[in-house]
Amino acid sequence: MLDRQEARPVVVLYGNARVQDIAYKNVLDRAQQELGIKTVYAAAAEPEPIEGVYPGFIDAELIKQQVPDYHDRVFYISGPHPMVSLLRRTLRGMGVSPLKIKVDFFPGLA
Repeated sequence: MLDRQEARPVVVLYGNARVQDIAYKNVLDRAQQELGIKTVYAAAAEPEPIEGVYPGFIDAELIKQQVPDYHDRVFYISGPHPMVSLLRRTLRGMGVSPLKIKVDFFPGLA
């Protein structure tokens, strides 16, 4: 999208243990600045709160807060199997159709 300068109504919810471990943060921040792609970071293991970072895991509360039209969205979940499975169950519990949930696992990650 950056290479083609394609602006789309995308919301990226990126969860990690700590902000310093976010992969491609510079690319995500650039997409937000140049294309208006909303990126929300969640950090589950930060010892102190960080301004602009959701404290904890990506959960139903965060989804409802940041993606109010979530029933109309398609979700792409990528990451370790346990995280993907939990987030898929969360979305299903929120009433998101299984046809609107796409998953990709990172084999070998806990």
